[in-house]
Amino acid sequence: MKKTVFIAVFALLILIAGCSEKDLIGNLDGSWVIEKYLFNNADKTEQFKSDKVDFTWKFSKDKNYTESWKTVDTVPYDRLDSIYVPDVSGIDSLIRVDTFPTFYLDEKFFSNTGNWILVNSNKFLQLRQSDTFAVDYRIIEHTKSTLKLFKGNEEFWMKPK
Repeated sequence: MKKTVFIAVFALLILIAGCSEKDLIGNLDGSWVIEKYLFNNADKTEQFKSDKVDFTWKFSKDKNYTESWKTVDTVPYDRLDSIYVPDVSGIDSLIRVDTFPTFYLDEKFFSNTGNWILVNSNKFLQLRQSDTFAVDYRIIEHTKSTLKLFKGNEEFWMKPK
């Protein structure tokens, strides 16, 4: 009798764990963008968004992920403006060269891809770029409209894209 109860309870726990993993996988599926970023409990959202413009995590049900963003740097340079005036013989003569400080935007695109798995009873999301490099994020909250992850002294509050 004790064995039967033990087996029934064990089977129920496996069923519940399987359902929550299925729900979690369903909630993760899709593209996510940063809504709020905390570093040492301080809101650093604007800095994060300016350092990693258009940051997106895309998770698929087949347990692949893509992390992408771009950086935008302002590169200063001097623009030359030359003034020519024709002389009496009709040949243009350089009278003055002015320099104007200006800038251009240097955009660089970055992307990481890999696999993701759920570890530690589905409490952590592990992102693997290779067999030797993995990063664990503790799952604070997950629904179809909210994903909150924690790593070290960083918190990522995300919403669907």
